[in-house]
Amino acid sequence: MKKEKTYINVLKGIGALMVVIAHGPKTNFVSSIVVPCFLALFFWVSGYTYNYKKEYIYNSFINTIKLMLELGTFEIIMRHILSILIYNSAFDLKQIIDSYIGLFISVANHPRYFDYLWFFPCIFTTKLVFHISHLINNKKISFIISLILSIIGFFLWVYTQNPADYLWHLPIALLMQIVLEFGYLCKLYDNSKGETNIGGIFTIFIPILTIMFFLMLLKSPIDADLHTGMFTNGYLYCMYMLIEIPIIIFIAKRIDKNKLLEYMGKNSAYFFAYQVIYIELFKAVISSFADDMNIFLQMITIVPLTCLSIYFTIEGRKEIICMIRKLNNCKKLTAVIK
Repeated sequence: MKKEKTYINVLKGIGALMVVIAHGPKTNFVSSIVVPCFLALFFWVSGYTYNYKKEYIYNSFINTIKLMLELGTFEIIMRHILSILIYNSAFDLKQIIDSYIGLFISVANHPRYFDYLWFFPCIFTTKLVFHISHLINNKKISFIISLILSIIGFFLWVYTQNPADYLWHLPIALLMQIVLEFGYLCKLYDNSKGETNIGGIFTIFIPILTIMFFLMLLKSPIDADLHTGMFTNGYLYCMYMLIEIPIIIFIAKRIDKNKLLEYMGKNSAYFFAYQVIYIELFKAVISSFADDMNIFLQMITIVPLTCLSIYFTIEGRKEIICMIRKLNNCKKLTAVIK
């Protein structure tokens, strides 16, 4: 279980790194590799870590609200500060209030209430739907339900006029049900004893999937945004996603002792929340000093700087929490002595 946990953290770390790359300057080649799967990895992990408990949805909801409050406050305030310092905007309390409303309404493309940190409410909705479909204690029926829900989600995401215009991103939650199902089934195979070595069979197909992926990359490069429903081809997006996930899982299992990726995986929520602010900051700085800097150089400069800045922010947050706890303990000790 320790090895599995490490490999899952490394997998999340790869996803966190891809999040930073996807939101920064990038070449079309890199975009076609990263965009189809960088968020799907986290849905797969949600399926892998799923355990049926009565309090599962309640705990997930409370954790989501806590994350949105903490990380949303950081993003809203920092965005406002950057807007004032870089773009000479005026302080706008109404905009801050609207940002908090948008944080919890979480509807993509809303003209007034921007959905900061949309991924957190979206993944909660995905878990809620997945949990309901697994209240039936039958793996085959649950798999069929997940498949049907994903087809419905694909229809809503691809064929409706406003595919992202739903509260807490229901179409994406439905679309990703089959990804969670695959993650859940992989966990069952990993935990089973005396079963067929699915890992060995899985490994045989990795070279085939890799060849398929690069052939698709050569013939049909893809661009998409799961959040807003923008895509060049919805079918290709799903094919890319389903082909890339096994390849990345295979890689994560082979580098499960990578400390950097493990750290990023353990703190993936913070990498997701903090990266936009730092990317925007570094883009503004670089554009003011090097207008002729090509997109590749921007990418290999901004991505490491962003990751390093997020690391300092996470560690600084830990130190502040430790200081507050020590202060509280000192106050309690003083009260006991008195």
